[in-house]
Amino acid sequence: MKGTDNFWDFSVSTYRQPGVAEACLSLQDRFGCDVNILLYCCWFGCTRGLMNERTFNAALSFSEPWANEVVRPLRAARTWMKIAGCGHTEVSTESCMSLRDDIKAAEFKAEHLQQDTLERLTSTPPSEATDPQTQMVNTACNLRKYLNHYDIRLDGPSLSELANIVAATIDNADQKNVIITLETAFQGN
Repeated sequence: MKGTDNFWDFSVSTYRQPGVAEACLSLQDRFGCDVNILLYCCWFGCTRGLMNERTFNAALSFSEPWANEVVRPLRAARTWMKIAGCGHTEVSTESCMSLRDDIKAAEFKAEHLQQDTLERLTSTPPSEATDPQTQMVNTACNLRKYLNHYDIRLDGPSLSELANIVAATIDNADQKNVIITLETAFQGN
């Protein structure tokens, strides 16, 4: 398992792996996925195992309003300022970009708080180190639970992006094996 038992450190380590940030943002933009929940499903699968309904529901009950009312509005403001706002307002570009940096820092802090809260909501103790294949299967099942909840059906390129994220969370994971494991977990859904 890459990273640590701490969810935030695990996420930061995963997000820094090649192609993971792009894959996360693509799934976020195309399907409305909450990247923190995608990473939570991976972390849980690697460190705790299969997510039970109580934990899953608690995670979504907290994360949905937090993401909708805090994280996404901050992201929308920051993105608007980057694309259109700071060059086309009466506010000086320097002042606008300084505010944008502050909003970016607040967004980052909001995501950190979301992840810290998700970890605190996790009552399942860490499992003994499991083999990479078991971690992969657990992670795939947790992700299936999340994607099915929102009726998200991934196409081939999106499945490859998700596989890239999962492969980054498991030591010595083979991308082809991850795709096969995800496809197997998602069959019939």
